[in-house]
Amino acid sequence: MEKEDGMEFRITVGLGQDTVDPTTLEDRAAALQRCVPSGAAVLVDVVKAAIQLVLPLHADDALEVARQAVHITEQSIHDAGLNRPTSIVVVEAEAVASPVSEEDLRPHQPK
Repeated sequence: MEKEDGMEFRITVGLGQDTVDPTTLEDRAAALQRCVPSGAAVLVDVVKAAIQLVLPLHADDALEVARQAVHITEQSIHDAGLNRPTSIVVVEAEAVASPVSEEDLRPHQPK
């Protein structure tokens, strides 16, 4: 696919975890952050006991970008040596008017 085709998306994949312990969630997020592609960010959602992976991607439509994001998420979890999530709490694809820059996303920073 040429870059002129398709749209830019910011996609969020929320991975439910088997714990609500903030330290464990932070540790898992830090491990995942080391294994995600450049430009991606990993966030902790303590309310949902989830780790969110936010990716800037380019695709023809929201379904295609969701498939890409789930594949990237699966590979990143594997590379980080983490267990598969207990649930996927959200897959949200938002079309953005211009390419998502790395400044738009803030990677996980351990506290």
